[in-house]
Amino acid sequence: MTSAVSNSVTPVAPQTIAFGALPSQTYGTLFVKLTATASSSLPVNYASANTAAVRISNDTAYLLAADTATITASQAGSASYQAASPISQTMTIAKRALTITDVTANNKVYDATTTATLASITMDKLTDDVLNLVADTVKFTDKNAGTEKFVLASGFRISGGTDSANYVLASGQKTFTTADITPKTIHVIANADTITQGASGPTLTYVADSLLASDTWSGALSREAGDTAGTYAILIGTLSAGGNYTIDFTSANLVITAPIVTPPETIKSAQSLAFTGRTNASIFNLQGQQVWSGTLDVINGQVKIPNIGEGRWVVKMQTGNIERVANTTLYK
Repeated sequence: MTSAVSNSVTPVAPQTIAFGALPSQTYGTLFVKLTATASSSLPVNYASANTAAVRISNDTAYLLAADTATITASQAGSASYQAASPISQTMTIAKRALTITDVTANNKVYDATTTATLASITMDKLTDDVLNLVADTVKFTDKNAGTEKFVLASGFRISGGTDSANYVLASGQKTFTTADITPKTIHVIANADTITQGASGPTLTYVADSLLASDTWSGALSREAGDTAGTYAILIGTLSAGGNYTIDFTSANLVITAPIVTPPETIKSAQSLAFTGRTNASIFNLQGQQVWSGTLDVINGQVKIPNIGEGRWVVKMQTGNIERVANTTLYK
């Protein structure tokens, strides 16, 4: 008996892939599990058309950047199943909304403006991302010196950074912080001066750095008290440029000199003075004020008196019970 050899082939079954639409994601989500299935129950393979945004490992999609990527699911078949037709879906990764959580401002020296600068901006970006923010407007609420003064920062925008394309900044964010405006130091140097004892006091002068903008000086310098001959320190007195300035003051001296004393003068003209002898005398000005008293020597009607300055004087002399009066003009 002869047996027949069979040439029959077992048929290969078709298969399909079920791969639904992918939900949108936001940058910052690290990964998403892919859940496509094959009707054959064979494992499904995935591929990303944009590996800069989405990278695939087995059934996990790692999200790298805000962008879109086409994800394709495939099944190559087996001895029992035909290859399945690939199915593609689009994955959208939205930009991450960026929130400013804090800002700090730099202290500054008074400059007559409200201009301020930020020292730091804190935001809720991913820890390792590089992202720069700037504010178009940063200002103090007023220009004057003070501590912990309010600073308003507004008009924030993203300005570069390797990860900047993955973020969007909500508009209208305004942030307050505080900083100090310290007074500006200006230098004031007093001018030395000299006057003669008895002269009216001079106006004390100085040289100083220029003030800013429309700022002005008030008050004046003063000096140590005293009217006799000597040296007196010039003091800052009430001189002030206001609370926005600190004065670095360099003093000088006011010197009061004694009057120059010259030898006694001789009366060239005298009336009712025709005698010789020593007499007690007092000298008065024409207003009746006594300016000198003492003992004078009179010789043949000529008398020498101390230096009391040029002018007309009344000399009253007492000899015994006789009082003599001379109206004299003293010349130099």
